[in-house]
Amino acid sequence: MASSFFGWAINVSVLLITCILVEARLPDGRMHANQPPIPVIPKLQQKIQTKVVTDVNGVALPPYQTIYYFDQLIDHKNPGKGTFKQRYWTTWEFYKPGGPIIMLTPGEANADGENVSSSDHRIKQTH
Repeated sequence: MASSFFGWAINVSVLLITCILVEARLPDGRMHANQPPIPVIPKLQQKIQTKVVTDVNGVALPPYQTIYYFDQLIDHKNPGKGTFKQRYWTTWEFYKPGGPIIMLTPGEANADGENVSSSDHRIKQTH
C-alpha cells in the first residue's frame, strides 16, 4: 500500500513540476485568446534634420544627429581591462564665451532619439 502511495505521489509531483515549468502561450505572449492583446508601443522614428544649424556667429555646425565617439575606460580603477567606444552628441549652437555648458545624461537608459532633441529644446528655452 505504501509503495503505491509513493508511486502516486511521485507521479503527481512530476506532473506539478512539469506544469510549473512548461507554460503554453500564444505567439503574441498571451496565456489564452480570451485575454486582450498585449499593447505594443511603437518606436518613434528619429527625425532627420534638414535645416542647416549655425552658431551665434552664423558659422555652419554639424547636424544634431551627428554621433561622436571617444575611448572610455571599462573600469577606471583598472585601466588594464581596456576601453569601449563611448557615444555622445554635442552642439554649440547657442554657446557664448563664458556661458554655461549644459550636459544631459540618460544614465543607464539608451540615449537615442528623444534626448538629443529635448536637450536642444531646453537650451533654446533658457537662452
